[in-house]
This record gives sequence, C-alpha cells and structure tokens, in this order.
Amino acid sequence: MAIFISDHEKLHETVARSALAAGAVSVVGMFVPGPIATALMAGAVGLAVAVPRTAMASMWALWWACAAGAAQVFPAPLSSLLSSLAIGVGMVRGLEDVSTGTRIVAGTLGAVGAATGFLITRAFAITEVLHALPNGLEALTSGVAFGLAVGVSSVGRHLRREAEAPLELELAGLSNETEIGQLLGRAAQAYRDTLHAVGSEAPLALSAASDMVIKMTKFGKRWREVELEAARTKPDDLRAQLEKLQLRMTASDDPTVRAEFERAHQAVSTQLAYLDEIGRGRERAVARLTHQVATLERLRLAAVHHRSADAARLGTELQPVIDELTDAGQEMDLAAEALTETTLATLPAPR
Repeated sequence: MAIFISDHEKLHETVARSALAAGAVSVVGMFVPGPIATALMAGAVGLAVAVPRTAMASMWALWWACAAGAAQVFPAPLSSLLSSLAIGVGMVRGLEDVSTGTRIVAGTLGAVGAATGFLITRAFAITEVLHALPNGLEALTSGVAFGLAVGVSSVGRHLRREAEAPLELELAGLSNETEIGQLLGRAAQAYRDTLHAVGSEAPLALSAASDMVIKMTKFGKRWREVELEAARTKPDDLRAQLEKLQLRMTASDDPTVRAEFERAHQAVSTQLAYLDEIGRGRERAVARLTHQVATLERLRLAAVHHRSADAARLGTELQPVIDELTDAGQEMDLAAEALTETTLATLPAPR
C-alpha cells in the first residue's frame, strides 16, 4: 500500500509560512505574559498550517490557540504537552474530506512537531547558545526554529494512501483496446491527476469528480455487458437467417407454416434492428464520454491555473467546471439506465 505526499509545493509553502509567522510572533511574545505568548504562537502556526476558509473555522482556530495558552498555567513539562496537543488538534482543521485515519495521523504528527518545537526553544534557553545575539534576534531565531518544527510536522496533512482512491483503479480496470475502453482509461488517469492538482482546497470539486468517476464506472460495466451480449450475435449471421427464412416462407404453400416463418422472420429482423441501435448507441456513448473526460481534464488544469493565481479563490473559480460535471453525471445516470434495457434487448428473441 503506497503512501505519498499529495502536494509537495503546498507543503513547502506551509513550512515557510509557519516559520515566518512563528518568528514574528516570538518577537511580540517578548512583551506579553507567557500564556498569552503561547496562545499567540499556537494561533500563528495554526493559521499558517491550516488557513481557515470560513468564520467557523476561524473560531475553532482561535479556540485551540486559547487552549494552548491556558495550558501554560500547569507546571512543565505538562504545560508543554497540553499545549502541543492543542496545536496538533488545531492542525486537523480543513481535512473533512479525508479518512479518519489520515486526520489522526495529521493531528498526532502536529502534536509531536509542536512538542519538538517546545523542546528546541527550551534547549536554546537552557544552553544559552543564542544569548550572544540581541534579544530581538534571539527571540526571532527561537521562534523560527519552533515554526520550522511545526511546519515540517504538517506533512501529515498531505499524506495519502493509494488505497484511499480506489475509484480510478476500478475504472482503469475497464480500460481495453476499444474506443470506449480507451476513454475510460483516460478518465481514470484524469481523475488521478485531478486529486493531486486540487488537493484538499476544493472539496466540492473533488466530490463532483468522484461522483463522475463512480457513474463512469457504472456506465462502463453496463456497456461491457452490452458489448459481450451483442458480440454473441453477428449481424451477417442474422442477415443470412433472414434470407433463408424468406426463401422457406415463399416456397411453402401451407398458410400455417408461412405464418410461423413470418413470425420468425420478424423476430430475427428485430434482433438485427437491436444490433443497429446498439451501434448507434456506441457512437453516442463515445461522444458523451469524450466530453466528460475532457471536462475532468479541464478541472485539473483549472485547478493548476487558479492555484497559481489565487489559491484562496480556488473553490469559487472551479464552480463552473463543477456544474458541468454535475450535469454530465446526470446524463451518465440516464445512459446507464438505458443500457439495462439494451442489455435485455440483445438476448435472443423467443421462437
């Protein structure tokens, strides 16, 4: 089971923000009481690691920052431990779209990183290794070290398991050498690339893409059933049967025999019409899938483009693509339902 970092660039930005924020707040902390300084530090690194998108998320960040500061009323090392736990829990914000295990790992690593940061700053104070520096520079250096420790520990927010994305694996399993199979394979790759491009910044976009992949998988399975059933009957064989039935119907003088041959002729003609309709349905399916795969690929590029311009507006900027995916998914539902009837239609007609 492969574990990978979903977004290296975002992790690097988080580490830099955390170090700068912690360094700046550490200088401010020189002029305020210890619990308030700790609360400011916890709030700074918490906001740097998990930028709140809503007012509720901001309130939760403030609450955990205050909890980290309040923990300083306890004697060391209990105070550092409790403050580290508060920082770790606060770092889980914004991970609602991942598994519980991933959130636990992210919170645990965040708490360990905060505890490591407290140990580093305490080591600086005990060893007096930074005392030769001016007070402000000493506080800045100590804060940057704390921020680096917390920023690096935020890697837990970006860890993903390959098993957490089984959707595209199932879809990729439907890929084959046919035109529709190749489109399904492209869709699986586009979805995998979209997961990496969007990250956790636009959960609505990921949800729409996931729904689309689920519906594509359902459609692909039913279409494969149709193709397997249709492949059992060759159009040329049906046409040959029609010619034989026509000859026997014409050659017979018995009205009952001619009526039965005529009914058989109609049944075979209906099967041939079904095969023709399946062929036309294949063209419609190719056109529909081509549009949906292009929309998935557009979502990935849109995420890359808007993130480079303004990451804070990523969810809003992707909304038109999300709407298009939703509409395409509704069409896919209708197509999958229609395939059920088509599958039944390809069964041999009763004699």
